[in-house]
Amino acid sequence: MGDVQNKLECKSCNKIGKIVSKDTLKYFLSPNVFLEKDTNLYFCKTPDCDAIYFNDDIKIIQDDVKVFVGLKNVSPSANVCYCFKWSREKIKLQIQTSGETLALGTIQSNIKKFGCSCEILNPSGECCLSDISNIIKEYKKA
Repeated sequence: MGDVQNKLECKSCNKIGKIVSKDTLKYFLSPNVFLEKDTNLYFCKTPDCDAIYFNDDIKIIQDDVKVFVGLKNVSPSANVCYCFKWSREKIKLQIQTSGETLALGTIQSNIKKFGCSCEILNPSGECCLSDISNIIKEYKKA
């Protein structure tokens, strides 16, 4: 496959994105998106950037993926943990009700019991725990 960069700058927002596995792309890309077999794409985490996946020549936006990307879409019902179905709304409601959320503890416990499939089920292809931590901090600050 040759030299593949693990990170690339998104031309839409100038932030660095990380490469995503072919399995993640197969799971998330709409059937109408055709990629050459050796095409590498990167995930852009920047919330206000319309690029979800990109490389130097391609930009994949929300309309090109099968589900709402919770890190890009601030819709309350958008999942931010895809393995165990935690949404922004569920986390926010727990924090508003009790000042805390069970999200991190429950997800960590479930990972120990059942494992996870973040590399496929999370659009970033990475574990969601740091993203969940950031969302919790954001809601607690508000």
